[in-house]
Amino acid sequence: MPFKPPVIDVAFDKLTVGDIGLDRARVRRSLRRQASPIEVCFYRDDGTVDVVFVIDPAGGAHRADATAAASRLATCVAAALTRVAFPPSEDHTVTEVHVTITGTRR
Repeated sequence: MPFKPPVIDVAFDKLTVGDIGLDRARVRRSLRRQASPIEVCFYRDDGTVDVVFVIDPAGGAHRADATAAASRLATCVAAALTRVAFPPSEDHTVTEVHVTITGTRR
C-alpha cells in the first residue's frame, strides 16, 4: 500500500502587521497561497505556533522568531516562513508581522 501523507489543516490566526509596509490582506493571501512548506511542519506535531518575523521591502521574510510547545515545530515553522515570497512593499519599507499558526492532522 503506498504511503499517503496526512491531510493538514493550517489556520493563520491573530495576524497583525505594523503600521507601514504591506497590509494584512496581502500578507494573509501570501501565507495561504504558499502554505505547503508550513504544512509539512505539522506532519509530526499538531499545535499552535506564535511567530514574529519581518518582510523586507523586496518581499523576503527574515528574522522569524517562533515559539511553540514543541521546539522542533517552532524551528520548522520559522524556517518555512523564510521561504514564503511576499509581494514587495509599495512604500519600500519593512513590514513587521505577528501571526499565530495552528496546524492539525486529519
